Amino acid sequence: MSQIVSPNIWKYRCVGSQKSHPPIHQGLEISAEMHLSETEGIEGKAFVVTGGLGFVGSALCLELVRRGARLVRAFDLRSTSPWSHHLLKNGVHCVKGDIIDKKDVEKALRGVDCVFHLASFGMSGKEMLQYGRVDDVNINGTCHVLEACHEHGVKRLVYASTSNVVFAGNGIVNGNEKLPYVPIDNHVDPYSRSKSIAEQLVLKSNGRPSNSSGCYLWAW
Repeated sequence: MSQIVSPNIWKYRCVGSQKSHPPIHQGLEISAEMHLSETEGIEGKAFVVTGGLGFVGSALCLELVRRGARLVRAFDLRSTSPWSHHLLKNGVHCVKGDIIDKKDVEKALRGVDCVFHLASFGMSGKEMLQYGRVDDVNINGTCHVLEACHEHGVKRLVYASTSNVVFAGNGIVNGNEKLPYVPIDNHVDPYSRSKSIAEQLVLKSNGRPSNSSGCYLWAW
């Protein structure tokens, strides 16, 4: 299961030559001893939050602003939400677009340092029955985000996953990040299946060099 970690960890994982590809655990070992300020890795940086007009996305946008981000874009299919006025008031750029439209995604991600990918579809309600849309948003949309990151040299990607990638109704005792994925055919709903596929795509892209700047994408 993908984990949300300090946005600053990437710089420790990139220590040394840019041509090197340090092991995943290297940065995590160092991070256990780090004492970071709340602005470190955020202050002066540019961010995109997909699904940025939602409840969680808007709160994240405002927190990034509070911690000194130079630029925050809320990328969302909607043009307004209950939180959009507050976002605009605090300097967040609201960018309307569809995550399944590759051009919209590329435009939104151009020139940023980090992407928080929160956009998803089909977790509950009638949306769960729209199987095609679930896969389009959660799988194809994530592919568009990954490709845009590689194209524009985005250095960090934080993916918001779900416990459903490792949980399918059976009890879990003392679970950790080493839990195996639920077999694809054993998922009880399209949302869980699509999020599992998307998460594995994100993790496979960790350490992939960009097409433009030569830096690596660090993805969680």
